[in-house]
Amino acid sequence: MIAGTGRPAFLTDRRVRSALLMMADAPIAARYFAEEIGDIDEALAATRSRDAKTALAGARAFFSRQTAAIGWQRCDLSWVWREQRVWSPSNCNRLLPAGYAGGYSAGLPRNAYSDPNPAAALSSASTVRQFYGSWTGPAYIIVDKRSYSSAEMFAAVMQDNRIGKLVGDRTGGDGCGFMTEDAPIVLHHSRLRFRVPNCMRLRADGTNEEAGVMPDLPVLPTEGESDRARGERALRTIASDAVLASQKPS
Repeated sequence: MIAGTGRPAFLTDRRVRSALLMMADAPIAARYFAEEIGDIDEALAATRSRDAKTALAGARAFFSRQTAAIGWQRCDLSWVWREQRVWSPSNCNRLLPAGYAGGYSAGLPRNAYSDPNPAAALSSASTVRQFYGSWTGPAYIIVDKRSYSSAEMFAAVMQDNRIGKLVGDRTGGDGCGFMTEDAPIVLHHSRLRFRVPNCMRLRADGTNEEAGVMPDLPVLPTEGESDRARGERALRTIASDAVLASQKPS
């Protein structure tokens, strides 16, 4: 999940905040929490930094509490078969807070802890922190309905942290999907198989990434237009925006 804050952090010298992560309130969440705790325990055993140990202990306690909370939510969700409602984190939703897309921390500065191991255990993006701020100039990201998975997360983090502008069409709306693999659900009589997502990533404004990420500079497809022609339109849009941005007083 380095894309959560790692790659966007290549393009800015500011601290990057990753997406809030939620896990399904189900046994599958315990596997993810156990993986996080395992990484934290390895870092605890290897580091001598008192500050790092304190941060790691807090992270471990959080994932232990979330593991203990699995299965304790009680609410009726039968309405999902009858109607569609706007997502709200305040409603009972059988989801558990799970830190952030990159781990327990929303993101750490480049110089967080002299030892890279605890930093990586708290935020996976720290594994590439030597590349933070490699580029600090204008950034444009071309997206469309085929932008899914980590590409969609990258676009959302870039936009939410105001690192760059998205150009094109709304992303595919795939959302988080899976933080850990599980066997598909098989219906008893029809034998139909379903892969059910087990996580959710939330945008900076609290909305679900699965709603798709809207571009800052729309370049929508038109009937009969080739990919090349649309690409050329996107480049002209970027060029025009870059000129306008350069003319603004700093």
